[in-house]
Amino acid sequence: MVRNMGRWCAVASILLVVAATSAIAGEAYRLGHGDVVEIGVWREAEMQKQVVVRPDGMVSFPLVGDVEAAGKTVAELKGVIEKGLARYIPDAVASVAVVNAVSMQASVEGRVARPGRYPITGTTTFLEIMALAGGPTPFASERKVRVRHGGTWQTVNYHHLAKGDGDDFALSRGDVIYVP
Repeated sequence: MVRNMGRWCAVASILLVVAATSAIAGEAYRLGHGDVVEIGVWREAEMQKQVVVRPDGMVSFPLVGDVEAAGKTVAELKGVIEKGLARYIPDAVASVAVVNAVSMQASVEGRVARPGRYPITGTTTFLEIMALAGGPTPFASERKVRVRHGGTWQTVNYHHLAKGDGDDFALSRGDVIYVP
């Protein structure tokens, strides 16, 4: 039983990563710190590179130098890269693709079976992340779970939400769940 639960959680984690990738393709995803981006230039094979959005929000690309990436959409970053290349490669056509959306995660800490960081999409809920974390341990205080959502801390009664009493809510990039 425990072995099967581990397999189910691994499959659920993979499905969330696939869902996050699908959401990135269909929405105006904004790049964040730690995201991995593939940048290429049409007809310039040597101008293809994977870059990581650094903690300062910047990426480096040949001939363009450092450019702000955090907070930009893929289309916006593409435009900045093309503009920077225009001095050296007239009519340059760049491509930008998110390879790994590392910044789209929420953290679960405290008395849960598997504390850690979990991938989220725009629709991943509090209960889904708690399920991926294995739920509260037997000695956890389920009625006093703390959630930092939207920059402010709030208390959530996990016990009531898990029973279907109350409204579950979607998490955002960087949210933190602490189970005392």
